[in-house]
Amino acid sequence: MAYRIAGIDVHKKKLAVVVADVEVDDEYHFERRWFGSNPEQLQRLAEWFIEQQVEEVVDGAGARKTFGTRNVW
Repeated sequence: MAYRIAGIDVHKKKLAVVVADVEVDDEYHFERRWFGSNPEQLQRLAEWFIEQQVEEVVDGAGARKTFGTRNVW
């Protein structure tokens, strides 16, 4: 069963995001994207997380994130 986790590196005007399935037995496969920090780009990021079936999100410091009014995990 897949368990997809995302990592975000937050910059002033952009977010570097990577998603990986950490329940695989082989090598991890990473999906990488850049998003802006404006509301429209953050909405696209949230939609991408849903498409990717992300269950947990961490930032560069390892802290879990909440987007909008619902947790990602």
